[in-house]
Amino acid sequence: EVDGQQYETLQAAVDAVQGSGTIELTSSIALSDQVTIDSGKTIILDMNGETLSIGFSDSSKNLIVNNGTLTITGDGTFDATEATSYKGFINNYGTLTVENGTFQIADKAMRNQDGGKAVINGGTFSGGATIVRSFEGSNTTITGGSFTNSVYPAVDVNGETLITGGIFTNTSCSRCDSQNW
Repeated sequence: EVDGQQYETLQAAVDAVQGSGTIELTSSIALSDQVTIDSGKTIILDMNGETLSIGFSDSSKNLIVNNGTLTITGDGTFDATEATSYKGFINNYGTLTVENGTFQIADKAMRNQDGGKAVINGGTFSGGATIVRSFEGSNTTITGGSFTNSVYPAVDVNGETLITGGIFTNTSCSRCDSQNW
């Protein structure tokens, strides 16, 4: 929903935002395709306690590709536990702020790409491989949240990264599996 107007898909709501606006989920959604936020758009995604899940099997796609400015709030859930192979739930090239929410993955998670700026103030992140990946040329700040996984590092840093808070738990074992560390 954008300004009281409901849309059939999250992408249609994103497309309806002119410049800046708030999208409020009014129900849980299984995304049938990747959602892309264009540069020049500033969007607050109010999850409103609802769930975004992955409903497609194209492993070359993400749940959301952010090229603009995206803030996630509203204590919702990103559920990608059924996806055994896909790029991740957020691929950030713009400015991303995560205030809260639950992020559950089976494979990959949040990628902050070259030129991207990501700020994670809170949330619960769990599952599969690396939870936050900062690529060379990116800027990532983590001030809070809980990050738990059993494969690879919870946070993989190649870009500029500042961590001032949060709880990080990883139970991988390099002796158990030489492919994971």
